[in-house]
Amino acid sequence: MKLTLARLATGVPRRAVRAYRAAFPGASPGEILGQIVTDRMLRGPAVRVAAARTAPTHVYELAWPSPVRDLRAAHAIDIGFVFDRVEASDSQVVVGPDAPRELAARMHADWVRVAQTGDPGWPQHGSDREVQLYDVPSRVTALRRAEALDSLPA
Repeated sequence: MKLTLARLATGVPRRAVRAYRAAFPGASPGEILGQIVTDRMLRGPAVRVAAARTAPTHVYELAWPSPVRDLRAAHAIDIGFVFDRVEASDSQVVVGPDAPRELAARMHADWVRVAQTGDPGWPQHGSDREVQLYDVPSRVTALRRAEALDSLPA
């Protein structure tokens, strides 16, 4: 009932809720709502801007799930990885003591490469909607949950 009320209050169509339920089988209504809100506020606008740009544009997504307080791949946990500081106490608050060092080294090297050359080392985001997915292991893949993301109002 709360998900329905939230959907009605925010103008999210039913098809979006169906798409998110399909993308997150077994998720609670609160988790579905949280993903919809996150994608509507952060991920959706970022992907739309990337798609609209004519300059070279690269997109990444952190998929590594933090074990801390069920944060999973929450917004901003990538900062410790980008700066290769997952061992720092302020990073460990959100990534825990066993965050993968190889992931931090990879993300940091990619960001340094962007600063030095403008190219992170993975394909540009274009009509194929490829993104760099940071996880263990990392890989280039099509935009995950694209159908669910596309079902949200702009």
